Amino acid sequence: MLLFDTVILPIQINSKRRDEMTLAADLSKAEVEKQSLANEAVQKARDSDAPRKVFARPGRIVNVVVLHNMRLLAALALALAVAACGFEPVYGPGGTGTKLQNRVLVDPPRDREGFLLVRQLEERLGRAGDPTYKLAIDLSVAEEARAIDPDGDIRRYHMIGSAAFTLSDADTGAVIMTDLVDNFVGYSATGTTVATLSAQRDATERLMTILADEIVLQLQVSDL
Repeated sequence: MLLFDTVILPIQINSKRRDEMTLAADLSKAEVEKQSLANEAVQKARDSDAPRKVFARPGRIVNVVVLHNMRLLAALALALAVAACGFEPVYGPGGTGTKLQNRVLVDPPRDREGFLLVRQLEERLGRAGDPTYKLAIDLSVAEEARAIDPDGDIRRYHMIGSAAFTLSDADTGAVIMTDLVDNFVGYSATGTTVATLSAQRDATERLMTILADEIVLQLQVSDL
């Protein structure tokens, strides 16, 4: 049985948050993808014949990959140049993704937000038994009221998160890279207390997933 009838899904375009949609909580993945492609922000971001791919996690997040014609040509040219120079794809034998897989030890979480973040990181990177790298994260989460009704009750919140992270050598402790990612999600507080708390927990999980995915992306494009 659903605790609430609708969920707020962040809409990312090429991994950058651009909008959000309020959808029925029980929509299928196919319907979520269909409505995502009809979203105004997505329509503005792509040409009518642009290649596109939708990655939908019902109840959590939608990411739409848009490659405009010129971007597609540039990406193909870059791929040829990279291959000619002897560089490896991310998950190739010498790629950054392969170097990171099951080799990054993430600092243990200190709270629920940290637990959700570490869980997603380990889902993406694997759990390190004999780590080559250590990943330290300074996580910050805050909320701000975004909609207040005439009675002074808050009806909508934005949850804002930032994660400053440092990747270091597991043996020497030498810092390899540092960076910061940030993002936000929204949730509604128009229902019962139970529904609002459930929406808040769902928003927290969505935000931690977004931040973890952005950290992984930054690690994968780094020069290890």
